[in-house]
Amino acid sequence: MAELPELGKQCDIESCKQIDFLPFTCSDCSKTFCLEHKSTDAHNCSKINVQVKQANPDVCSHLKCCVEGCNAIGTAVVICERCHSEVCLSHRHKWDHKCIETNEEEISKTAEHVKQILASKPEQKPKARLSAKAEKTAAKIGLIKLKMKAEGDRHISAENRVHLLIFFPKEKRLNPKGFYFYKCLKLGKVLDKISENHNIKNVNNTSLDECLAFFSSRDGHRLAAEQTLEDLISSEEIFDGSSIILEYINSSCQYLEHYATYLT
Repeated sequence: MAELPELGKQCDIESCKQIDFLPFTCSDCSKTFCLEHKSTDAHNCSKINVQVKQANPDVCSHLKCCVEGCNAIGTAVVICERCHSEVCLSHRHKWDHKCIETNEEEISKTAEHVKQILASKPEQKPKARLSAKAEKTAAKIGLIKLKMKAEGDRHISAENRVHLLIFFPKEKRLNPKGFYFYKCLKLGKVLDKISENHNIKNVNNTSLDECLAFFSSRDGHRLAAEQTLEDLISSEEIFDGSSIILEYINSSCQYLEHYATYLT
């Protein structure tokens, strides 16, 4: 029988010495333990960062654990070397009394780690704005795929269809989806159909401050809801096969910031 390579580590408790394939390393004494002895209490950790203060029995009533809700009063208290709080024996570990210094230290380490990750990533340059000609070319290429998967009313003849790839509001966390509509349909009616069929709240008739609108994926400008799809194509606002963005925005705003992030 072939020997297995050396896996796992032995528990450092003399009376145990169990081989654990997922051993635990104590953050205080740096020794290795099995699941049963992983806690500082279970292996009687010798390096725990606390000190015991013997109390005068005459004043023991004043030595109360600082942890909120703990009523323990005794002749011995533990002083945490990190935050210098006086706690009872059951709350002597840093995670039991929410050690302030430990939390700040961990937060600092986490922030530094995130900073290093961000610094290691190459800077992404914003995409250049597409020209109408470039968008028209891209739409023609995208139209081939859209025609295979787009959803719509089958009664609309092929020559009267306008295909669109719609990016949904970010809060919905939905993947973009292809649709086709009758070319004489107003963009506002397209918005109503999409919001109704995909459970997207439409506040256009109830709110004066916020509205749901379509935006160009070329430069993020707001598309006029009162225009038909045919009119928008004639003015080269969109093309058959274009991508457009559906999003909530302030009613007075005519431009969607960070529109390029929807397309990545």
